[in-house]
Amino acid sequence: MLVYLAELCWRTGDPEAAALLLAEVDAVELPATERTALATDLATAAEISAELGR
Repeated sequence: MLVYLAELCWRTGDPEAAALLLAEVDAVELPATERTALATDLATAAEISAELGR
C-alpha cells in the first residue's frame, strides 16, 4: 500500500510526499520470503526512488 501511495503522489506532482512514503517502505524490515513475494512492488519503489534522485 505504501508503494502504491508513493507512486500516486509521484505521478500527481507531490515528490515530497512520495519521498516520505518511500522512506517508510525502506524502514520496513522484511524476511526474504516476503521480499520475494513483494518483488514487483519493491522494484516499483526503487524506480520511483531513482526518479526522485534518492
